[in-house]
Amino acid sequence: MFLELNFKTFLELQNFREISHLIIKYFIFQSH
Repeated sequence: MFLELNFKTFLELQNFREISHLIIKYFIFQSH
């Protein structure tokens, strides 16, 4: 159960990072 929870959190963090990168790229693109 603990490993499962960690894995789920890890996946959520990975998704958050990808979304963050997309948002950053979007704002950089908008600023130009």
